[in-house]
Amino acid sequence: MDIECVIINLLTNAYYFSKQSSRERCVAATLRSRKAQGRRGFELIVADSGPGVAKAIRDRIWDPLFTTKTDDTGRQIGTGLGLALVDAVVQDTEGARAVDKDPEFGGARFTVWLPDAGA
Repeated sequence: MDIECVIINLLTNAYYFSKQSSRERCVAATLRSRKAQGRRGFELIVADSGPGVAKAIRDRIWDPLFTTKTDDTGRQIGTGLGLALVDAVVQDTEGARAVDKDPEFGGARFTVWLPDAGA
């Protein structure tokens, strides 16, 4: 259930924000086995062609109730809980998460590493 929460929230955000750019709409997800922190685990990378995440707010996007989603009138929409839930899963599993600019699509790239529960 926790992994499903991470995947759904990252993909939902990527889809939403890929529609906010004049570039061709692209969303890519990659899942691979990767060892980190001396442990086996899995790395999920979700990238999009949206406007990306400004460096000034990269730490704030994980905060509960923080959102940059707006409707056509500029009013905030959404709950601001998606990335807070992702962060909670990462913290609970002693994983890692990061956000930067995707070099291929030009939008955001979220990377989440979660340890293998059976390792």
